[in-house]
Amino acid sequence: MKAVFSPMRHVFFALFPRSNEAATALREIRQVKRDYPEAAFEVALHRGSVEGENLPLYSTNGRRRLIFGVVNGLFWGAVIGFVLYIAGIAPASLGILLALTALAGALIGGLGGVLTGVSSPDDALEHLTKDLHGSEVAISFSTSDDTLFERAQDIFIENGARVEKKAAV
Repeated sequence: MKAVFSPMRHVFFALFPRSNEAATALREIRQVKRDYPEAAFEVALHRGSVEGENLPLYSTNGRRRLIFGVVNGLFWGAVIGFVLYIAGIAPASLGILLALTALAGALIGGLGGVLTGVSSPDDALEHLTKDLHGSEVAISFSTSDDTLFERAQDIFIENGARVEKKAAV
């Protein structure tokens, strides 16, 4: 049977004080990857501010803002539907009007949320990289394999990184 949804992805961000430590950690990750031949992972290197940088989707606020936009759109769509019903502008039953305006609000809110979310870095990544200096390097790491995720975190920490996890996506 074909899977409809992709497996849950685990993401963390690591800040290294020097680029040589980051390079050592990445070499170790490549060696450990041999123990997990089926596990795919993504790594993105960040130097300096991540604002305006072309980020991988897992390093953005896309999902969080999508949910925020849908919930707000549902609410405000329903409010607008109720106002249209009370004012007598829309000649429809209250239930149908609320459902249609809430659905339209959710679609518009979700679209707006995802578009604004993918253009901004994840809060954890932004917090970690806001004060990058000189030779400091930040790395985004993403995988759907639980064991590889834990092992990669351990490798990064052993090599001197400060690690911040992101909620699974």
